[in-house]
Order: sequence, then structure tokens, then C-alpha cells
Amino acid sequence: MPILHQKLTRGETLRSALDPSEWRQKDLATIKKELRGSISVGSLLFSNGIILGEGETESAALPVWFEKEHGQALERSNVAFHWVGGDASFETYLRVARSFGTPWAVLCDAKVICYPTPGDPKNIARQMNDAGIVNLTDFDQLDFAQRRSVQF
Repeated sequence: MPILHQKLTRGETLRSALDPSEWRQKDLATIKKELRGSISVGSLLFSNGIILGEGETESAALPVWFEKEHGQALERSNVAFHWVGGDASFETYLRVARSFGTPWAVLCDAKVICYPTPGDPKNIARQMNDAGIVNLTDFDQLDFAQRRSVQF
């Protein structure tokens, strides 16, 4: 069964599907299992944007901040939030967002950006690169103030 993404844009429903040839069977099986077991993951298939959070703190804080900042609930904006379950777990969800062409953002602690070596599997730049997101800023060459201003 294909994994489909649907979103409403200017009154028109747009559909796209994951191309199984671009995925390892293990990863497809994981995504399908999570889609069956989680409304949060399922909402990624109908959203116009995705925010991926590292942990429980982000999961609790983001909806409160978003509503205060934008005057409406996150869900009303058709932006899905998903807690990925840890600092090494962004890659698969980034691949899903990239495959569907869905705008995304990562909400994480500085340690995920600043792991000692860019090759560390928890380093967000590495996870983004492994997800096929290219032309990333080299965070190792930026000081803290510069890192805060980087927009993806």
C-alpha cells in the first residue's frame, strides 16, 4: 500500500506518494508501522508544514508558544508537530517531508546542532544530509550568535 500525502492548496487537493525505490524497506516498514499507531505521525500526511521536535519539553512548549505568538492553535494553521523521540531520530521524518515537498522546521536543543563532530549520527547537519537535504550551512564555522540567525 502506498504512503500518500494530501494537502489543500488554494481550494485544490494536491496528492503525492513516497517513491518506494528511494527508501530502504526497513524504513518504509517503520513509517507504515508508526502511521498505523500514531495520530501525530498520520497528521504529517495532511499538513501544509511540519515541525519536528526532539523531546517532551518541545512537545509541551511549542503549542503554547505558537498560539500566543500567532493567535491560533497550531492545528488550525495546518502545521503538524511531531515529537521524534530523541536527538538521533530526525532523519526519517526529514526524508518524509523532503519527499513530499512539505516545508519543515526542526526544534531541538543546541547540543543537536553542536555535537563535537559533524560525523556524529546525532548531529542535525549529518541527519539532514543523510535525509537528502543539501547545501547546508557549515555550523562548525559559525559562532553562537551566527548559529542562532541561520534560517533553513
